[in-house]
Amino acid sequence: MSRTLSQAGLSWLGAVDGGPTRLVGALAWDENADEVDIDRLVVDSAVHRRGAGSALVRAALSHSTQPFTTASAVPRSTPKCPAARRARPRR
Repeated sequence: MSRTLSQAGLSWLGAVDGGPTRLVGALAWDENADEVDIDRLVVDSAVHRRGAGSALVRAALSHSTQPFTTASAVPRSTPKCPAARRARPRR
């Protein structure tokens, strides 16, 4: 069964650059009683390595009250931002 992104029940944040109409990244997460699960993180290749992904992860975690965060990479994809690579308990 296929679901659209809006049907997935995720919370979303976007990163803009050069004005409110240029979306350069997006992050989706789900939160339950125990943890925050970073479900999707995408960044435009034109702005890779400029902090957009890290800023999205920090912003999503700042919205959360949960002590643990999980993030995983899809096959053949390595998380680029240090915050996603660590994926460890927060204090």
